[in-house]
Amino acid sequence: MKIATVNVGAPVYVPAGGYLDGAVLDSPAWAHKGSHTLEAGFAQAQEQNGMLEIVSIDGAPVVWGACCGGH
Repeated sequence: MKIATVNVGAPVYVPAGGYLDGAVLDSPAWAHKGSHTLEAGFAQAQEQNGMLEIVSIDGAPVVWGACCGGH
């Protein structure tokens, strides 16, 4: 499992069985605003929804490249 370090901007609901801050959850929990670790696939889905920003995955910084050429 790849682990993402994220900055949560709006609370994210992590379901039971999900990974949050070093533990697999027995029951659902909220990741509130601030820095957390989440399973990378889950974090990527939440990032697409605008809930958080991924800082790194497995310790490697996540850097977004330019989306357009020459504009």
